[in-house]
Amino acid sequence: MKPDDAAVKHLLAALTGNTTKSAPRVYVEKLFDNYAAKFDLSLVDNLEYKIPTIITQIILKNNNDSSLGSVLDLGCGTGLFGIEIKKYCEYLESIDLSEKMLDKAKEKNVYDKLIKKDIVAYLSNESLNFDYFISTDVFIYIGDLSEVFRLIKSRNKTGGKLAFLTENYDGDGFFLEQSGRY
Repeated sequence: MKPDDAAVKHLLAALTGNTTKSAPRVYVEKLFDNYAAKFDLSLVDNLEYKIPTIITQIILKNNNDSSLGSVLDLGCGTGLFGIEIKKYCEYLESIDLSEKMLDKAKEKNVYDKLIKKDIVAYLSNESLNFDYFISTDVFIYIGDLSEVFRLIKSRNKTGGKLAFLTENYDGDGFFLEQSGRY
């Protein structure tokens, strides 16, 4: 019915085993705009989601300073990671595609700055001066991460560290799962 619809093409590729480079922005934005109202309840209460806590513990365990400095949360969603990490940061900024997720994150009042923007567009165009780049459940919607990694390494003013979560795949490169995630 909609042969040129990016979301339909993405899901069709996932179902037929055709790996694409990334989920379309419009697909991800709509998915999370629709999920924002029940996101925290679904993840934290129903699925006992602990990734923000686990990532925070790993970062703190490997940090020798009293502060993490400036942190960029790549795809903050409703701000679950921000709640965990804020007290250890001098500055906490985040980007996300979903306006409704950003609205939920804003309610938590933990971020110094929230920006509605695509990760690659942000990393390509903004001044980067972060001690940490964190991505909890975002890279699973980006198949080919080479541009993200290149931009962080080449454009960040300080050395910076990157902590992220992905789904497990035993093959080479990346693979588009039937779930529509990589």
